[in-house]
Amino acid sequence: MNETQPDQFKRSTNVLATSVAFTSLIGVEDVVRDNLKISHNSLYSHNVWDKSKEYPDLDPSSVILRFSRLVFDDGTDITAPSKSHYLRPVKEYIYSMLFDPPSYPPKWSTICALFHKGVSKLVVWMDRNGFYKFSDLGPSDVATFLEEMASVPTPKGTSITNRTLRSRLIGLNWLYEQSPKLEDGLSCDPFIDYGSISQWSNKCSEVNVPRRENRTAEMPDSVAKELFNLALEDLTIADTLEKIAEARAVYKPIYKTSAYKKIALNPFPWDLFGLDSPFQVKELETRLIAASYIVIGMLTGMRWHEICAIKSERSNNWIERTIIHEGLERKFFFVKSSTKKLQNSPTAYTWQTVPIVRTALEAAEKGLARRRKTGTFLFPSGQNVGRRQSDTAIGDILRRFVKLHNVRYENSLWPLATHQFRKKFARIMT
Repeated sequence: MNETQPDQFKRSTNVLATSVAFTSLIGVEDVVRDNLKISHNSLYSHNVWDKSKEYPDLDPSSVILRFSRLVFDDGTDITAPSKSHYLRPVKEYIYSMLFDPPSYPPKWSTICALFHKGVSKLVVWMDRNGFYKFSDLGPSDVATFLEEMASVPTPKGTSITNRTLRSRLIGLNWLYEQSPKLEDGLSCDPFIDYGSISQWSNKCSEVNVPRRENRTAEMPDSVAKELFNLALEDLTIADTLEKIAEARAVYKPIYKTSAYKKIALNPFPWDLFGLDSPFQVKELETRLIAASYIVIGMLTGMRWHEICAIKSERSNNWIERTIIHEGLERKFFFVKSSTKKLQNSPTAYTWQTVPIVRTALEAAEKGLARRRKTGTFLFPSGQNVGRRQSDTAIGDILRRFVKLHNVRYENSLWPLATHQFRKKFARIMT
């Protein structure tokens, strides 16, 4: 979807024929604004802008912007009636990012992901200091805001790097660039004394991390070997989960009522599978997800979102090709998925790998069938049918795997994270 709108007015294919989307809302009355179609599911007046229909291949949560995420010191959010003087310009700014974006426009998913960063932090600071409009801020006010943002400690008390500062205020540079398109915008460039947000973050940080320096913790070879062997062992959990599913499919409970409670006369024999209760099934599924993820990540170099985007069924996730060259036959193996690292929408892609990865795919296929239900993702969400695992969920699952198996390095549990596998794969390949 092309989010850039070069004309003064644009008729959207997703709105009613009578509605017109303005590239600029300057002078447009609220009654007109409120009825503008933002997307198939959302009007301008709504406090949730949902573009999941426009991006069906993306996780819905990544393309839904909830204005209520902007929360003030008193606990109210920007959608509260008492904060309407902030909601109006913020909505106008987000609208401009959609219909008349800056020279280097971010993806809609990026706008949603960064909503709580720069502009939101500025609005909260304005409320704290008695400013009602962006245009009320002068150069000294903005300088004070930047100074305060640069001095906020990190959650873990670590040194404040240039990357940390840039992450805090990313988007504030877009607000200034968009200001001429807004009824109420910034009257001064926040970073004019520095040249750019990057130069500001470089100058005001405690530690300046060079652009090309990789801060990813490198997984030690001993940890990688231990994790991989444990993962291979835990792939067998899929057989147990499959047997449990088969047994539960034919199990017919017989109940009696006692003291208004239903009691099973023939409780399901969890002990036959080494379990005490059905709650442990989820624990087994979690271990299987971690095991499959580790094998795939270690031997493909795929990013977390690429692994979690793998679809179920072999025809959707695996390719084998035979090439004969000078009389010699060679087989090549590939994992099929999609990537959205540089694209607005997921793009089909293949990653060359080795046959053992197919074992991990098959284990996840059969072991997670109960959780998957009617969904199509190999690694289904445990909360919503049809959804895939999130970055946060996968990270938590991997840490639990490390804790369960007591994987240590220098007497401490190894802080396993999704991005470590890509770097380890590169080391393996070289």
